[in-house]
Formats: sequence, C-alpha cells, structure tokens
Amino acid sequence: MARVGRGDLARCYVRSLALQAAWSFDAMQSVGFAFVLEPALRRIHHTGAPLRQAFERHLEFFNTHPFLASAVIGAVVRMEEEGAPAEEIRRFKNALMGPCGALGDSFFWAGAKPALVAAAAALAWLGAGWAPWAFVAAFGTLGLASRAVWLVRGYRLGPAVAEALARVGFLGKAQRLKDAAAALTGLVLAAAVGRALGAEGAARWLWIGGAVLVSMVLAEGVRRGLRPEWAAVALGTACLGLGMWW
Repeated sequence: MARVGRGDLARCYVRSLALQAAWSFDAMQSVGFAFVLEPALRRIHHTGAPLRQAFERHLEFFNTHPFLASAVIGAVVRMEEEGAPAEEIRRFKNALMGPCGALGDSFFWAGAKPALVAAAAALAWLGAGWAPWAFVAAFGTLGLASRAVWLVRGYRLGPAVAEALARVGFLGKAQRLKDAAAALTGLVLAAAVGRALGAEGAARWLWIGGAVLVSMVLAEGVRRGLRPEWAAVALGTACLGLGMWW
C-alpha cells in the first residue's frame, strides 16, 4: 500500500470544510466523511475492489462535532495506511465519534462561541464597530485551526489520538469559558441599561455594582447548568422591562 503524503492530507483538510454538506437523517455525516477521506483512500488503495470496499465501510453511519471530526479522520487514514482490519476501523470510529461530539459541543458551541459573542458585545458597547467582524474572524480561526491540528495529530497518533483528546481537558476549559461568557453578559447588559437610563455620578456606580453582582449570579448559574445564551435572553428581557418601567 502507498503512503499518504502531505498533499493528500491537505486535500483531506480542505474537504473537511464540507463534512456536513451532504448531511442526512439516516446516515448523518457518512457521505461527507467518505468524501473527506477520498484523496487518502485513492492513494492507499488505488482502484478496484479494495478501494470500493473502503468507500463502502466509510459510508456507514457517522456523526460527531465537525471541528473534532478531523481527529477521527486523521486516525482512520493512518489505520487504512497500516492495513488495519475493517472491523477494527469500524469499532474505532464508533467508539470515538460520541466522545468527540460531546467534547466539541461543550467546548466550541457552549463555551467558546458564547464567550466570544459576549466579548464582541462588550467591545461593541464600548464603541468598536468592528466587534462583529472580530467575532467572525476569531471563531472562524478557532474552527480552522482545530481542524488542522487534530487532523495532523490523528494521523501521527492513530488510535492513540483518543488519549490525546482526553489529556486536553476540554470540559474544564469549557466551564471556564462559560463562566467568562456569563460574567461578560451580565456586565454588558447591566451597564448598557445604566447608560440608557442616563445614570450619572453615584447612580452610575450603583449600576456598575449591580452589573458585578448580576455577573456573579450568572456565573454561578452557569456552573449549575444554566446555558449562557438562555441567561442572556432572560437578563436582556428583564433589562428591557426595567427600562420601559423606569
């Protein structure tokens, strides 16, 4: 079997951006997964029955977080290259896609995205008109970098990439990001209402103190399971009502 080169991995990386382009309810990301692997599979198996069989086993059910899917993709490429049995590859995919999905959802969707949105809102409140673009650039860079890093790690480590994922501590980092998102949300919304009501002097400091208190309450709520985006909606509604009553 031929060895996979850097060019093949680069093509797999570019294709990973379309992992969910052919998403379906019955097989989820399976078509996208096979599409991403195609450059590597053609390099390894060339043509004929081995290539067809490789495609068939990778068209089975697959679903995980799109950013961490690269870890599975890289490891599968390594296993295909080393001639691992089809059943072993299948078990590896089934064992890793669930944890990658849970870790990715917790860190990227429920941690990094709300924290970056809250940071962008804080910058916008301070007058930075470029804040939305900064959010798009930051989150996009995070996604692109994560795909690249875990594709390379997956290929280098093979099945051992599962241990590398466990050592990163995604859940602990996700919790810290959630706390930061809650704190920033409370600070921005409370301070914004203070400005909208024209608070000055001692009243402004009162609003700042209230913002800090709200931030602490939100952070504790997030630790107990409250989603930051729900907290933002609830607090925003309360602030709107307060502004109309005041």
